[in-house]
Amino acid sequence: MFVQDREFLVTVTVKKIGDRWWYSACKKCTYTTVAHGDSYKCSDQVCATIGTPNQRYKLLLTAGDETGDTDFILFGRMAQHIIKKSCDMLIANNPTSFIPDPITDLLEKTYIWNVSFSDHTINTGNICFQVNTVVAEIGTAKNSIQASSSGPKQSQPVLLQGAPRGIEDTPSKALTWSCLRPRSHHKVLQPVCIP
Repeated sequence: MFVQDREFLVTVTVKKIGDRWWYSACKKCTYTTVAHGDSYKCSDQVCATIGTPNQRYKLLLTAGDETGDTDFILFGRMAQHIIKKSCDMLIANNPTSFIPDPITDLLEKTYIWNVSFSDHTINTGNICFQVNTVVAEIGTAKNSIQASSSGPKQSQPVLLQGAPRGIEDTPSKALTWSCLRPRSHHKVLQPVCIP
């Protein structure tokens, strides 16, 4: 059983970038929009806003350490924080389905991220972590982008190499992570095992 409010601190190197790096987002709730006549409609039935969407980052990265690789997703400002360019600017200055240089420049960079299980992982069982905070970019002059938390934290290995992608097939071996409480608490807990 996964607990949605668990956060982990990981140190990973970006190895691969997904080919779709942005989406049309509802201005009200940031859910995906779909064509609706000459306009767009929010795909969230509760919101259902009709209007012009915003272009927003949805950056899927495969990253890892010496123990293995896994998928991470960065949305909106979190992706813009590491790309250092606005999504609108990259879309305007590049052809469709092209991955711009500021995004490909992320390859082989190492980061410390505060991550949690994405809603996609919770709903489907496919392992993907959502990046909540960029704690630091390793090897740069700005090596200490501080998270809003106190106390020492230690990053731990990501996943065992060849680890399966489904929750039901996740190895029963203990994986050591630095586990944090929900963002409002940010207290370090004991390392946990992912069942």
